[in-house]
Amino acid sequence: MPRCCLVALVLEASLSAAADPIREGMQSYNRHHYEDASTTLLAHMRLAEPSQQGKLYLGLGMTFLACAQVYQELHRTALSVQVDYLSKLLASDKEDGSHYAKLYLGRSLLDTGKTAEAAVSLRTCIEDKKIEPRDRSLAKIALARAYYLQGKNKNADELWSSVDTTDPEVMSELAAAYSRLGLAERKPLAMGEQIRQVMKQIQQGLSIRLANNLITVYAREGQIDKGLRLIKSTDLSGFFHEETIGKNKIVRFYDPSLLDNLAVLYGRASLEYLEKATTDEKIKGVAQYYLAEAEARFGHIDQSIEILDDALASGLLPSPYREKAELLHGVARFWQSGGRQSQMHLEDSTGQQQEPHLLADTLLACNRLNLECSEIARKATTLVEVIDGKKLETLHYALGRYYLRTHEYEQAIACMETVRDKSNKNKIEYNDPLMLINLAEAYYRSKRFSEALEIYFGMRNQFPAVRQIQVSMQGVYAMEQKSAGDAKLF
Repeated sequence: MPRCCLVALVLEASLSAAADPIREGMQSYNRHHYEDASTTLLAHMRLAEPSQQGKLYLGLGMTFLACAQVYQELHRTALSVQVDYLSKLLASDKEDGSHYAKLYLGRSLLDTGKTAEAAVSLRTCIEDKKIEPRDRSLAKIALARAYYLQGKNKNADELWSSVDTTDPEVMSELAAAYSRLGLAERKPLAMGEQIRQVMKQIQQGLSIRLANNLITVYAREGQIDKGLRLIKSTDLSGFFHEETIGKNKIVRFYDPSLLDNLAVLYGRASLEYLEKATTDEKIKGVAQYYLAEAEARFGHIDQSIEILDDALASGLLPSPYREKAELLHGVARFWQSGGRQSQMHLEDSTGQQQEPHLLADTLLACNRLNLECSEIARKATTLVEVIDGKKLETLHYALGRYYLRTHEYEQAIACMETVRDKSNKNKIEYNDPLMLINLAEAYYRSKRFSEALEIYFGMRNQFPAVRQIQVSMQGVYAMEQKSAGDAKLF
């Protein structure tokens, strides 16, 4: 049984008739309608009896954790596809081409950790007089961030001090840069609040760039509620810039950092609510498991181990969660060691028990750790060959994710298509969104662009920011196939 349904049953089993909003919220969660789930649960928070608070906190924590995981995967894919698209765009438009492609390419390269390459692209933008002064300031701020990450703090400060912060978008970009680098002493939150006041005074709504930068600040400065409210009032499918090239070619640019910011905000919201859920003794064990999972996923390994130590010692974990907690504990210890232990430590954790869910969890952990884990993959392959696919849904997904990481795209597609609902193949109500995202990437890497785009088209209602990937992928499709492509975006 998928873990989402298992937890829903844990919650629903103890609900009274008066607690229907919790059941309704968890039903939305099980359909992967995370926005609907969080809206329902948050609305009920004000009216709930004290005895129901813990279950509400757990439901919200699970929902926000699921959102964070989806946006983490979307962000990873979006960065890769954006770099592909903008690189091809720059290569194809030799004369009278795009001036802004290098700006957005530089920003994307910076977010992939390629600071030197990003700096080259961003310096070109700063010197390009056909780029608007505001956008050259954005390039300066991004270049300064690249310098700071390279340890060139003086160069970074010189650039940051040279930009015109009377422009709200420039100021918001600067606040976001400070916040992303952890420079709390620069007061990014105060800068963000000042921007909100300015926009309110001039009675002007927030552009997608302003909203994105404020989400950056709110997510990293602990202003979770403000960030969640801003998300609800923002069109997350909006483009960041539009450029006309030549007589009739229009290019719209998007910024994958939006997906990262959503992942960070939802991730921190999940930690906040799961921490509150652990105060309810009736569900403490399950809440501790999810809190430990969230802490580990967001890099807080010591905290994850401490929570798991307490949960495993308490005896409060239901049996399925105890197995999962023991595995997560082993993975966290591995992370804590910095990979100095043998990878066989992970492989041995499933050596005596061929339980599909343990194999799946271990293989997914290997994917996160970027380990080869060939022995676990072999065991998983053997198991899926002899047992009906739908009974091993999570294992098929884990194996498909493994093949995607090892660039064996046809195998990845075959594994994930096995558990894809054939009658509702692009509907998230019937398919795990994480599986669909990875399946779309496998199709993209196999140059089966239409199949990939159809998946994102099916996800757009619940995750409108998927537009970030759609447009870039459509651009690659058009250039690779020398046509406009046949997958609808609108």
